[in-house]
Amino acid sequence: MHPEPSLSENELSPQAIEFVLRMGRAFHRHGFSAARVEEVMVRLAERLGLPLAQIFSTPTSIMAAFGPLGTQSSHLLRVEPGSMNLAQVSQLDRLAIDVVQGEVAPVGGIARLRAIEDHPEVYGPLASIGAFVTASGTVSVFLGGGRKELVAASVIGFATGLLALYAARRPRLQRVFEPLVALMASVIAGVVARLWLPHSVYVSTLAGLIVLIPGFSLTVAVRELSTQHLASGTARFASATATFLGIGFGVALGGRLVAIALGERADVAALAFPLWVLPIAVALAGLAFAGSLRSPPDASARACWASSSAPSWARSRSESSATSFPACATDHPSSSWCRASSCWCRAP
Repeated sequence: MHPEPSLSENELSPQAIEFVLRMGRAFHRHGFSAARVEEVMVRLAERLGLPLAQIFSTPTSIMAAFGPLGTQSSHLLRVEPGSMNLAQVSQLDRLAIDVVQGEVAPVGGIARLRAIEDHPEVYGPLASIGAFVTASGTVSVFLGGGRKELVAASVIGFATGLLALYAARRPRLQRVFEPLVALMASVIAGVVARLWLPHSVYVSTLAGLIVLIPGFSLTVAVRELSTQHLASGTARFASATATFLGIGFGVALGGRLVAIALGERADVAALAFPLWVLPIAVALAGLAFAGSLRSPPDASARACWASSSAPSWARSRSESSATSFPACATDHPSSSWCRASSCWCRAP
């Protein structure tokens, strides 16, 4: 038998290792699942001549080793999940493809990666706050609210947007952001209903907090569990559960404080908008959520079209097909384009 060829750590390119680690951290920051982060890093390592790459990704760390077992070069990154930025994800995907195809060297890739991370946001503060307001207001319409619920939910969305901008550069505040916003939303909804505009507190509060629901994290957690990435999936699922509990605690505490200060009050039934308003509201909601994910303008337009198609399609087809048709009509061309352009980082 021939002994396994050895490769000393000094023979591994430091620039290639740095690029692979930086790319893994960048994709991890934007919410990619453990399986996808590992796939990206392994593909890049193979292309850059880093043999026998072994990657282990969790929601708070990335461990990577390169080379044969006896002479492995091991690395550890302490990372924390960030917020989704679809504009940067698109640029990272393009960079990864260029490196895999040999068009960009590791040194040039590191420079491009730094430029991507340092690039200003696609939308400014006013647009970000507008996305919060629009998402909250339109979701209240989708939940069966009327004009009063729309106004109250928009006020909550405006306050949430302001607090999100304030907490963006304050790590300590970010740790309690969801419970704090839930408390604030519950108080605003209760005070507005009692002192100014009687409305359905339930609808306005839920619509105002819709942007905080960790649906993406929960979806990624289920995906990881189903693909046997148990450590990452369990941790991410526990994190999403803790976020739900924090939101529930904040809403309950805020409602109780308002009841103590202003007295108990029965909830008012919402008077829903006419049916023709629903397609407009859902279209604007799709645009707002795309903006909150910092999606490029062209992708935001596609999200708006797909969202607005569902209610219109529902009027002439079964309810189950109302979302499937626009989703398929948008997803199939997008998937075909990804395959044609060698987009192998397409799904978190």
